[in-house]
Amino acid sequence: MSDLVAYVDGGSLGTPGPSILGVVIEGSDSGTIRIARWIGRQDNNVAEYVALLEALQCAKSLQARALHVYSDSQVVVRQMRGEYACRSPRLYSLHWICRKLAR
Repeated sequence: MSDLVAYVDGGSLGTPGPSILGVVIEGSDSGTIRIARWIGRQDNNVAEYVALLEALQCAKSLQARALHVYSDSQVVVRQMRGEYACRSPRLYSLHWICRKLAR
């Protein structure tokens, strides 16, 4: 499998509020993959992390060699790069799982 490119986003209406995620993955042999789903009542950062988690799980199931991720979430991007520490109890487990899958 080749490299994949994922565009991830999550959002909530309020903090917390009704939340959704959206993922578009390009580069798959089967064409562009689109994922959009309701994730319940969450805050925006949780929605962003769950979108990243969906992309990572999809790339793993496709046995991608690499996944290049684009996100507009400063918190998620900087925590995943190690620039910010993840001190939030509600984000810690999502961050840990995403870091593990990213390896």
